Amino acid sequence: GDEGGTGGSGARGEESLEQGALIICEVGGRPCEEDRQYVSDELDSIARRVRESLADNLAASSMQVVAAINRVMFDELGFKGNEGEYYDPRNSFVTEVLRRRMGIPITLALVYVCVAERLGLRVQGVNAPSHFLLRVRDTMGGGTGGDGHYFIDVFNKGKVMSLDGVQVLLTALGWAPFGRIQLPECPPRSLFARMLRNLTAVYQAAGQTSSFILCLSQLLEVVRATDGESVEHYEQQIDEYRWTSSARILNP
Repeated sequence: GDEGGTGGSGARGEESLEQGALIICEVGGRPCEEDRQYVSDELDSIARRVRESLADNLAASSMQVVAAINRVMFDELGFKGNEGEYYDPRNSFVTEVLRRRMGIPITLALVYVCVAERLGLRVQGVNAPSHFLLRVRDTMGGGTGGDGHYFIDVFNKGKVMSLDGVQVLLTALGWAPFGRIQLPECPPRSLFARMLRNLTAVYQAAGQTSSFILCLSQLLEVVRATDGESVEHYEQQIDEYRWTSSARILNP
């Protein structure tokens, strides 16, 4: 799709994100067909509100579209980062993020990207240490990211930052990058793997073995399909936890 403006999104690249996010929901016993329709309808509704707010500005720049998405998502609809219960598994399920209007950086980012795609705006997920950000090109030719890009922190109500601003943020989070920081793009498969790693850590810490194994099995399939990443570690973990779980059942 285009990198700016409010036109159609062409190939609807957000569909694969939605589908992958719904598959992850299966870990929590979801989704049914109603959930699939709910997610699609909610994302359509958010995008419609943004489009209506831009009705008088059909040639909106990318940053004007970002400002409109921020206004609708965070000010009007009240989406926010779930700082109080960051490790609640529901933060990783797109159905719950849309219902409760709260989540963790990566799931709020997923919602944001799907809305932006519906508006014809290409927004990229980027991997940052201990955080997840979005990157968008400034179609007005400005940008303070060194290459005409801005960064969006969805966990902080869509705060827009330059690359220098990201450096300040990461330093505040305890990371002191040496020299110019690198923020690699996070394609969908890597995004799903990161979501599943978050979820496996939550279930492992909570001692929810069956959910942990199911989540780890999903992660194994994602990683197996990703070039250059070893699956042996995950296979060993699954075998170990299945054995431990069986031992508990046989020897209560």
